[in-house]
Amino acid sequence: MFLLFLHQLHLLLLNLLQLPMLRLLCKFSMLNLFSMCLLHLSSHSWHLLNLSMCVCSHSRLISNLLNISPILRFI
Repeated sequence: MFLLFLHQLHLLLLNLLQLPMLRLLCKFSMLNLFSMCLLHLSSHSWHLLNLSMCVCSHSRLISNLLNISPILRFI
């Protein structure tokens, strides 16, 4: 009996998906989900960009310190 109910529910959902408005709503929700994923990825890329800028500035600082080091040894 329960399996019959599930089967009927499945058929009902399939029929509902044939309605243009509901299909449009599904496409919109998928688009919304896609845009949320893009937003999430862009936030990660922003963090990666900040991290890379931090690494670059530290590497420049280390490079400058290494360049100063021979001068300090001379003094």
